[in-house]
Amino acid sequence: MGERYYLRSLLTIVRGATSFEHLRTVDAVLHLTFKAACVALRLLEDDGECMAMFSDAREFMTGHALRQLFAMALQFTTITNPLQIWETFALSFGDDLSHLLQTGRLMVPSGGEGMEGGLILEYGRYHIQQLLNEYGKSMKEFGLLQSVLDWQNREARVGGNALIQEEQGYDME
Repeated sequence: MGERYYLRSLLTIVRGATSFEHLRTVDAVLHLTFKAACVALRLLEDDGECMAMFSDAREFMTGHALRQLFAMALQFTTITNPLQIWETFALSFGDDLSHLLQTGRLMVPSGGEGMEGGLILEYGRYHIQQLLNEYGKSMKEFGLLQSVLDWQNREARVGGNALIQEEQGYDME
């Protein structure tokens, strides 16, 4: 949900608003965004339920499923602080990366060789961005960093089976 949604919410609550700044002012504090003003007026719930949901989900879901859940939550719910959820669960969002690298189903993009732990975060960001692209959204719209590495075309071909790739790459001459 974008700023227009929060603006409409404020317009239904704030009486006699004369400017956008007046709408964003709560208790003599001028907030930077309409969303922040809505949070200050307690028009939005806190992210306690979302935090509990992701906390429970990481116990039994893969990183892939968690990334899908996060993208859907960003798109269809009113998460007030997506950055806090990202920072809390980022390593869980990319927990399948080490397996994909070990099995040869994914190769590290150039520039990512020395990133170590940061590589997991980059991988999670990339996939969440791909999921949000399907909704016509971006990580930037939610105040999240975007992936800086080019993960595109880094997934192994032929269904990701390294043994099949090795056999097909065999030179018979």
